[in-house]
Amino acid sequence: MLHTSGATRNRTKEGRKAVFLVLLMLGSLIVALVPAVSASHITQYAVQRDPSHLSVGDLDCDGHNDIVAVSMMGHFITVLYNDGSGGFQDRQDVFISNNVSQRAGFVDTANSVDVEIADVDDDGVNDIIYYQENIRFVGESFVRPGNLTTMWGDCNERVNEWDLTEITVSNPYHLGMDVADIDDDGAADIVLVTQDATAANQYIQIYRGPDPSLLTNQQSIPVPLTNGLYVEVMLGHWGETVQGGGIPGGIGDCEDLDIWLLRTPPYNIGVGYSVGHFDNMTVLEYDCLTNQYPNPMDATAQGVHEFKLDADHNYPLYGIDIADTDDNSEIDLIAAIDGITGNISYATKSGSSWSTQNYVYLGDYLGASLTIVDINRDGEVDFFVPTEVTLTRLQDSTAQNQTYLLLDNLREINSVEIILADPSGPGYLSSLSFNVGRRPTMAIPAQLQGGDESAYEIVIGQRDYGYRFADNAMWLDTQGWAGAGDFLSVLTLDNEDVGITEVTIAPASYNPATGQAEIGEGTRWVNVTVKNTGLNPLTGSINVDLEVKEVVGGTDTVVYSNDFEGNEDTTNCANCAFVKNSYTGMYETGASSWHIESNSTAATENVSWYEADSNPTDYYWAGIDYNGDNESDSGYYNNMDEALILENVDLTGADAAYMDLSVMCTTAYFELYLAEQYSVVERWLYEDSCGIEVWSEGNGWESVFFNGGWDNERFFRIYWQ
Repeated sequence: MLHTSGATRNRTKEGRKAVFLVLLMLGSLIVALVPAVSASHITQYAVQRDPSHLSVGDLDCDGHNDIVAVSMMGHFITVLYNDGSGGFQDRQDVFISNNVSQRAGFVDTANSVDVEIADVDDDGVNDIIYYQENIRFVGESFVRPGNLTTMWGDCNERVNEWDLTEITVSNPYHLGMDVADIDDDGAADIVLVTQDATAANQYIQIYRGPDPSLLTNQQSIPVPLTNGLYVEVMLGHWGETVQGGGIPGGIGDCEDLDIWLLRTPPYNIGVGYSVGHFDNMTVLEYDCLTNQYPNPMDATAQGVHEFKLDADHNYPLYGIDIADTDDNSEIDLIAAIDGITGNISYATKSGSSWSTQNYVYLGDYLGASLTIVDINRDGEVDFFVPTEVTLTRLQDSTAQNQTYLLLDNLREINSVEIILADPSGPGYLSSLSFNVGRRPTMAIPAQLQGGDESAYEIVIGQRDYGYRFADNAMWLDTQGWAGAGDFLSVLTLDNEDVGITEVTIAPASYNPATGQAEIGEGTRWVNVTVKNTGLNPLTGSINVDLEVKEVVGGTDTVVYSNDFEGNEDTTNCANCAFVKNSYTGMYETGASSWHIESNSTAATENVSWYEADSNPTDYYWAGIDYNGDNESDSGYYNNMDEALILENVDLTGADAAYMDLSVMCTTAYFELYLAEQYSVVERWLYEDSCGIEVWSEGNGWESVFFNGGWDNERFFRIYWQ
C-alpha cells in the first residue's frame, strides 16, 4: 500500500535553486508529516533511528560546529557535517554494534543512549564519547555489559575511520553522563552513572583524561538504590575553597568541577519508589589533593551537600539544568521541569543558601528536557524546553484542576518552548512556541552559522516513545505516520524577525487527481497570519501586500530526463549529475549499491512474478542483483542506508516544478516485543523505507514521497480500529 501525506502531495510551491532526487532505503529516513514552523526557518535531516541524545562540536577541524546523534535501539551513530553556512547535507553513520559484521541482526542491537563531543586527550582535536547499553534478550543467561567508547578525533579522516578505545561497563543500565574537564588539566573527563542488572545498586563512575582506560584514572562509587535513584548528572563548580594541591596548585580556590545529582525517593525493586519527593539534590565536591570524589553514603565524608528544591508535589522532575549566571565560575541557578504542573521551577543561590519555589509558566506541556542558555545573546540566561506531549487540564466539580493525558494529546504535534529573560527587569517573558514535530526529545543550543554575537541555532532530536494505557494496551509512535521517520531539526532564529506564518484561502476544493487545492472563480476570504518570528520583543506595525495572479497557459520545459537505456536529456541541465552516497560507510566515498539494472531476460522467458525481475527495461536499482546474473536473488542487505542524488538542478525563474517518474519500492518490517512478568507486548518497530526528498538552500531536505514497510498496517490501525 502506497501512502503519501497531504504535506507531500503539495508538490512544489516555488521555484528552487536546486532539486536533489533522493531515493533512500532502509533506515526510517523521511518524515511523512512535518508541519511548517513559524520561525526564521527550520531544516530537517535524516539520521539513524530514534536520536535519543545529541552533541555539537567541530569534528573536521574546519572551525564550524558539527552534530552527532546516538541511536536508541539501533546499530549506528550519525554525524552531520556543517557546510560552513549552517547546512548539514553531508552525513556519515558509524557502525557500533559489537558484531563486527554490518549484517548484524536484532540480537546485536547496540542501543547507544548518550554522546558528547570533547577533547579527551588534550591534542587540540575534538573526540566523540558515547555509551551503549547492548540489549539483553529472552533466553540469555548472562547480563550483557555496556560499552563506554572514546573515538579519537582525526582532522584528516571521516569519523567512521577514527580509532577508538572501548571500556567495558559491567553495570550496564545508563542513568546519565556528562563530560568536561573536572581537574583543569586541559583533558576532558567523563562522569557516568549506571545501574546494575539487579536494580539494587547504582555506580557513579569517573574516567579521567587524557587516557580514561587507565585504572589509575578511574573511580567507582557504589550507591544503593534504597538511597534514591540518581536520574540526572551534571558537572559544575560548587564554589568551595580548599587547601591547595590542585592544578596549578597553591592555596585558594580549586579550579575543579563538582558532580551535581538529582535524586528520587528511595527505590526498592519489590515495591518501587517510597513515598517522598523527587527534588533531592546531591553535590559531590572534587578533592584536588586525592583526585577523588567523596562517597555520599559515607557519613564522615567531607564535601557532600544535600538539599531540596522544595517542590510542593510528588511528581518527578522531567528535566533539569544548572548554570553560572554571573561568570564567577560558580553554579548559582538550578532550573527543572516542575512535574506535570505546567511550570518551570528554579532556585537561585545567594551566599551559601538557595532561594527555591520560583516559578515560570511553561504551558500545558510535559517537558522532555530543559536547557539554560543565553539564546539571544543579551547577557541574560533563558530557558528552552522541547515538549514531549501536551496535557489536558480540566476543572472538576470542586473547582480543582485535574490533569489528563488523552489520545488527542498523543496525536498532537509538539513544540519547543523558548522562555526569554525579561530585558527590562527581573523575571521572564511569556514563552515563544515553535512547532517542530511529533515528539521532540532533546534540544541543545549551538552556534551553527552567523557571527559570535548572533542568536544561537537549536538542534532538536526527535525519538519515538511507547506509552501504556490503563488497560495495558500500548501506544507506539513508530506505528503512526508522524513517527515513521527519524530526523533532526535545526531551528535557526534571528533576534529580530517578522514573518507570514500562515495563509488560508476559503472556500477551496481538493482535486484528488492532482493532489492540490483549487480555488476557482468567485470571491474568496484570505486570512494572513503575521507573527514575530524572532526572539526579541517587537512593537509597531507592518504592511502586507496581497497580489492575485491568474496563470493561464505557460511553457513546460523539460529540465532533465533519463530512461537509463542511453537516452539522457541534459539540454537544460548541463551540470546535472547523479551522485551516490552510502551513509553507513559500507562503500567508499562516491560509491554505493545503486546501479543500472540491465540485461533482463523477461522479454524471452517468464523469469519471475516479481516486478523488479519481470521489468524488461533498464532501470536504476539499489540492490545486489547485477545484470541478470541471478534473477531470483535480488534485494538488499540489512543495515543499508543509501541515496542516489541528482545534483545541480537549476530551477531559477520557474513558477512550479514537477517530477514525473516511475518508482518501485519494496519494503518490509520487523517487530521486537517486550517480555514482562505476565505478558509480552509490542514495543519496537523496525521497517524498511524508501522515499524522495528535495534539497534547497535554507530548507534542508523536504519529503515529497515516502513509503514504509509498516504502511499497510498503519492504514488499518489508524483508519479501521
